[in-house]
Amino acid sequence: MATTTEALGEWIHRPMTGIDPDLIPFFEGIKQHRFPLCRCKRCGSWWFPYTLCRHHDDIPEFDEMEWATSSGRGTIFAKVVVHQVIDPAATAEVPYALAIVELEEGPHFPARLVECDPHAAQIGDRVEAVYFDSDRAGHTMVFFRPAG
Repeated sequence: MATTTEALGEWIHRPMTGIDPDLIPFFEGIKQHRFPLCRCKRCGSWWFPYTLCRHHDDIPEFDEMEWATSSGRGTIFAKVVVHQVIDPAATAEVPYALAIVELEEGPHFPARLVECDPHAAQIGDRVEAVYFDSDRAGHTMVFFRPAG
């Protein structure tokens, strides 16, 4: 089975642009190979990408929320296998799986599945975050692979 870096094409080294300033702490965390989520200081609920907690009658101020490192583990909640792409840079990678991962802390996170047969990955399978550092672009991207 190919490793993450062998399975991904040149597109991985493209600069990341248009990042929402509220999500910069997330991208700073994954650059350190941590998986940060926003957590409510009042009730402990975890959120992504929300920076506020909807579990209260009054909306907590941002200072009542914090970015905290989560487990980076979860289960596949939904999955689709991509067989056709628009971007020619990804043509050699098809088929590949895209998933919604239900993180152990609760939020759902959209991700690409790597290091697995895209057709074999099933809803309910345990997955974990894996990081790819692009030394050329200076960023880190997060994907999910089978846990274990």
